[in-house]
Amino acid sequence: MVTFAVSKEKEEALRQKMESLGVYEKDIIEKFIRSSGKGGQKVNKTSTCVYLKHLPTAIEVKCQQERSQALNRFLARRILADKIERISYKENKDIIEKLVNITNFSRKIGLILGIIFVSISILVILNTVRLAIYTRTKEIEIMRLVGASEIFIRIPFIIEALLYALCSTVLSLFLIWLGLHFISPMITRYLGDVSLDMQGFFLQNIGWIFLLELLVSCIISVSCSVISMGKHLKI
Repeated sequence: MVTFAVSKEKEEALRQKMESLGVYEKDIIEKFIRSSGKGGQKVNKTSTCVYLKHLPTAIEVKCQQERSQALNRFLARRILADKIERISYKENKDIIEKLVNITNFSRKIGLILGIIFVSISILVILNTVRLAIYTRTKEIEIMRLVGASEIFIRIPFIIEALLYALCSTVLSLFLIWLGLHFISPMITRYLGDVSLDMQGFFLQNIGWIFLLELLVSCIISVSCSVISMGKHLKI
């Protein structure tokens, strides 16, 4: 990018903004015109006015705000970038609003479903552990009679809870993938030209998702198991 009579920070900010909008120097026609109006004889006789035309959008900009040609070149590019940004937002306004609505809706639904599923999981695990303890009452009594420690009695139930967590994690990942497999085409049709590959994102990050979900499942399962044993086992 060309240099101007401004600070490096302002030049860098302008460069980043133009790159983010896809505006490049090779696509800009620049001309220098003699300024008119107030400013004195020097301004009116020198080519300090800057004219820019962005070829892809056919947007034209003229700037003669300052007495310096270099400074007007900078200001003209900033005005051009602002115009292109406003036009780009206007053209994509409907799509942006759709994405915002989908994001807000998904966040709310995800939070509600998350609370519901966690609550159901806790109830199911608690009842499962209680049932397991009830069916093994005689076995537990025998272990007590032979002098088994509390840890020795608890460990089988904790291991069982961890296995439940692993199975539930694998099952939930499969159900999420299956849901995205059917939902993604509908989202694509709704958004039109916008590409939102939710299934691809899920598959690319499935390792991290698996570890995080497994960790949460293990914490919930082990906690419920310990609580249930502490309440129903007099050890």
